[in-house]
Amino acid sequence: MSSSVESIGNGTVQGSAQGTSPGPSPSPGVSQDLDTNLNAAASASAGPGQAPDNNGLGSNSITFHVLVSLKEAAKIIGPQGNTIESIRKENDIKIGISPREKSCSDRLLNVSGNARQVANALGQVLRVLTTDYEPEEHVFKHLRFMLPPASKEEIEDPEKWKQIGNLRLICTNPQISSVIGQQGAKIKKLIETHSVKLVASKHFLPDSKDRVLEIQGFPTSVANCINEIAELFIQDDVHVPPRTLPRYYPHSKHTKEIQVSQTLAIPKEYVGALLGVGGNRIANLRKFTKTKIVIGQEPNETGNRIFTIWGNDQKSVKLAQTMLLKNLDVEKKRREEHEAALRTTGGAGAGAESAAATDSSAANNVETAET
Repeated sequence: MSSSVESIGNGTVQGSAQGTSPGPSPSPGVSQDLDTNLNAAASASAGPGQAPDNNGLGSNSITFHVLVSLKEAAKIIGPQGNTIESIRKENDIKIGISPREKSCSDRLLNVSGNARQVANALGQVLRVLTTDYEPEEHVFKHLRFMLPPASKEEIEDPEKWKQIGNLRLICTNPQISSVIGQQGAKIKKLIETHSVKLVASKHFLPDSKDRVLEIQGFPTSVANCINEIAELFIQDDVHVPPRTLPRYYPHSKHTKEIQVSQTLAIPKEYVGALLGVGGNRIANLRKFTKTKIVIGQEPNETGNRIFTIWGNDQKSVKLAQTMLLKNLDVEKKRREEHEAALRTTGGAGAGAESAAATDSSAANNVETAET
């Protein structure tokens, strides 16, 4: 897969994201009405398909839009909306999360107000996200962090290491240019001054002219960096994007237009069993899940063959992944029971040869199964 990020400044990384599965839905008890009410102030002026802007706010005010997963949105909202309400009150800002859309794995966090207070609020948001953090796997590629996790060698204190997190700011091209500056001078200064890492996506978010600017660091450092970014936006007069500019918003349309993928590493000795005789088993799985499954021809360095699942719907991809893993577990259990029975009867040698022959025969059907 080609590189999906743009390396800018020291401490940034250029690489591609691997296929992953979607994050879980928001926790029970967080109602749609609550989400809508929390977001009403931030989205009142936005038209269909437009992210809210900060028109009507003071000249030193700004609106930041942050791309979050469903799980991240649930943490930010908190039980009965207490967490997001606390952040709003403490910082005297407008803050809300876009309604959850069917078939979407992402939502938008919108924060508006005085630049310093907005930055502080986003620092608190990052602190919430890094508390009891568990890594997520995402099918929607724009949710996959571009920056790799900070290594434990960089931070000796394990408790401090746990506090490092990432925020995905949604920015326009002029805003990205404002952050980078001529020959990368501004972004280098941001990185050095605030001890953070910054990277911008090369490609636009679906149906928009927005890109992701990812920031990694400690909550306080990230807040200070965002405050300076806000000042740059205001100084360069790019803090209020034109209303005619198509802004990103979560919607189900992108799940049909952009193929999502998931990769699975399968031990080579089980590939034949998963394909089935003549490739019938994998063909039926493809048909049932409405996905395309491509199997790598050669094992990788760990002796695994890579199964890549492609689909237009993340639920279908997830279903295919689940079924493949279940078939793998069933096959492993079958072989364990068979070997145990052979050891009991003393015929292990002949049984092993028979199993190997079966795998070899099925593996010869790889090309048929991949068409």
